[in-house]
Amino acid sequence: MTIESIITEWSYRLPKGYPTQPRDYKLLYDVILEMTDLTPLEAQYIVNRAQGVNEDVITEQSGPVGPANAFDDAASFEIYVIENFAVKGQQIIGLPGMYDAIMNHENSDELIKLIIGPTQMRLATGAFPIRGIYNVLFKIIESTIKIPNGNQSELWLAIAFGGQVKGAVAGQSGIEADVQIGTDTVSLKNYEDITFDFGSLSSDGVQLLNSFLEMGKLLTGQEINKTKGRGSINQVLDFLDNEKIESEIRQIIKLGNTSDITFLKNIAIQLEQFYTLDDNLDTMIHAFCRIVDDMISEKINSVGWWGMIVKGNTTLFLESSAELAPLLMCRNDRLSPAIANFHQNKLFVRGSQLNTKVTAQKTQD
Repeated sequence: MTIESIITEWSYRLPKGYPTQPRDYKLLYDVILEMTDLTPLEAQYIVNRAQGVNEDVITEQSGPVGPANAFDDAASFEIYVIENFAVKGQQIIGLPGMYDAIMNHENSDELIKLIIGPTQMRLATGAFPIRGIYNVLFKIIESTIKIPNGNQSELWLAIAFGGQVKGAVAGQSGIEADVQIGTDTVSLKNYEDITFDFGSLSSDGVQLLNSFLEMGKLLTGQEINKTKGRGSINQVLDFLDNEKIESEIRQIIKLGNTSDITFLKNIAIQLEQFYTLDDNLDTMIHAFCRIVDDMISEKINSVGWWGMIVKGNTTLFLESSAELAPLLMCRNDRLSPAIANFHQNKLFVRGSQLNTKVTAQKTQD
């Protein structure tokens, strides 16, 4: 890798082909890290030299490239944020107000450096308290920004982790990812409490879930609550989980297949759905749990990471899908304690029950 190739790539990325503003040197920093094996500190050293900064003041603690006045005005700030932190077509409303709030803040220099400087935070499983300058930025974004069909915290995550907001791109459907960070996708939830909406179930999943609940009501006489709560569903599973009930269900299927009574035939057809799956599960409980597990797996693994922000203590919880999905799967043929309900055919998860190292406080079921 030659200096000429680095300069060529840098020039290619500059709007005019050569640096005209302090923030243009942020691109040089990015190019150096992308095209060489230099450390961030070494890259910073080169950029500072290019800007004419005295090398004697370059230390491990040197801040990211660019002073607080790196933006000429609110318009240039808006262009920068849209170009760097939003996928093409994604709207971010309120950026001029965000710029004014930053420039009027006593820590404006740090805030601008956080926005234009090299990203410090990386995706990793854990609990990340949003403190210091990150908290200041979080509050400014919360009070000034609106993202159509999304949450303003998506912009904070994009800035903090060097990603792009993508959750509400016009014309696209079925998008689970709210933020794209490199090659990783992140779905972000931001709530007052710790029950998180993980989104709608598939149409096939909804149909199967509702069919099971109808069968449970018919066989047990128990009314399933409207929220389709985990407790109510597990009560049905408890009732069905014995050999006598299973034997009776099989008898109903047998009678329905040989009877001329339409009512029995219809019941038998519906019950048989849970006995004819490809994996040949031999009980309704196993079949239902498999269905739920498949739905959860499909939902959770639609993105690479799940981020959950609890507003009460402004803490970001990060979980990879690979670690999160098993925690939501059925346990001993019962719905996981981490599942709250399937209200309005959406999967709601109890964050307090996610038994991983990201959990601040684990409650007992």
